[in-house]
Amino acid sequence: MSSRGGVARMDNSSPCHPVIYELDPVKNTNKINIFLFSGSRNQVAG
Repeated sequence: MSSRGGVARMDNSSPCHPVIYELDPVKNTNKINIFLFSGSRNQVAG
């Protein structure tokens, strides 16, 4: 059950991505790639 709570929290972070992207589009390119990869892996583990 705890795992499910963590996944729900990640959804809330989704809207934050576009905000950071606008702040640093160049540095975000790398960060977004890592974030997406981490998110995908989290879903698989869950």
